[in-house]
Amino acid sequence: MIMSNVAYIGLGLILNKIRYHTVVAIRKGGYGYKARCYIKRMKCSDEQLKCMEIWANMHGLTLMETTKIENKENLVKWLDVLEPYIHLLDSDIRKGYLRVKWMCENPMPRIPKNMHRYWNQFYDWVRAWDAYNEEIDD
Repeated sequence: MIMSNVAYIGLGLILNKIRYHTVVAIRKGGYGYKARCYIKRMKCSDEQLKCMEIWANMHGLTLMETTKIENKENLVKWLDVLEPYIHLLDSDIRKGYLRVKWMCENPMPRIPKNMHRYWNQFYDWVRAWDAYNEEIDD
């Protein structure tokens, strides 16, 4: 795929203006824990957004409709398209990318209410999540 100079600028802006977030929290008023991951676009000018949109559109993606990408299908598409460029990311941003990717590939198991026999699956997931975080933080 041949990219224009504007598309290259858009890619550079995307690598600079997108942040990757993961959250594991106790459910308020619910049962157990929940895990969320998303990509958030930082504030940018209209001209910057247009450059980023040109690059995104070349890959069947968009940034114009939202500042936060939470839908798993769209999230995975973004992660896959940006994977060849993760070596260009700042260390902290790269860690965020890797955490979101891991969480998409290893979703937190759902434990039905009062089904305590499934808690070992959850504990295994927590141990794996903690081990992965330690690994990428080193």
